[in-house]
Amino acid sequence: MKPESTDRTDDLQLLRSSRGVEPVLETRVEEVMERDFVSLPPWFSAAQAAKVLRQTGKSYALFGGQMLAAVTELEAGGAKSAASCATPLGPAVAVEASLGHAWGVMQNHHLGRIAVVLGQVLVGVVTRESLAERLPGRSALRLAA
Repeated sequence: MKPESTDRTDDLQLLRSSRGVEPVLETRVEEVMERDFVSLPPWFSAAQAAKVLRQTGKSYALFGGQMLAAVTELEAGGAKSAASCATPLGPAVAVEASLGHAWGVMQNHHLGRIAVVLGQVLVGVVTRESLAERLPGRSALRLAA
């Protein structure tokens, strides 16, 4: 009869082989998205919308649920309508999407930012810069974009 092993490394090896390879947990988009946006009426002037954003400390304005503008874009717009400074939300990623998936969508569609949704509801915005800072080997691409 073979004596039972008391070596813990044998037990760990057996446990690991029975489980298979453990998945590596990726960072989710939810962890890097910006949540600071406010919904404004599209008839606001760009200057009015920028003023609201500065007063509320928000970075983005959402117009009609379909168009998004950053405070810097609105400040440059002056007397134009705020909605004319905004860009369509375009393709979106789910809140549980990986950073790599979001980066791929941005690359495929040549976007500087992407909407993050929970179902059909906008819950945040991820910028190319925030992804470039978190993805290994992407920091050089941040300057080129």
